[in-house]
Amino acid sequence: MNIKSSGKKTSNKKSLKIKSSGIKNLGIKSLQKGFELPPAALMGASKITISSNKEAVIEGCRGILEYCSDRIKLNIGCATVLFIGNSLTIDSLNVGSIVISGKITNVEF
Repeated sequence: MNIKSSGKKTSNKKSLKIKSSGIKNLGIKSLQKGFELPPAALMGASKITISSNKEAVIEGCRGILEYCSDRIKLNIGCATVLFIGNSLTIDSLNVGSIVISGKITNVEF
């Protein structure tokens, strides 16, 4: 990615120079393009990726509401999502994302 900053072309640097007027004058499309973000990431939306029936990656997770080996319920902002299955575990928990593994038999919104 190339970004022009102060009239000089820089290569492979992911930084933006923001004037004193702040970030509010930059549009969502500018932020999306400058930081290579998907549109949903700037609007608070969640993304759920399920691999086979053994793993689910949830981006945009805001909290764990219920957790046991056969049910995991998550807050994803404007809704909740419930994973039902067997031997469910949380393998990874980071800021805004979570990885669930086990045998997933049902997903409810």
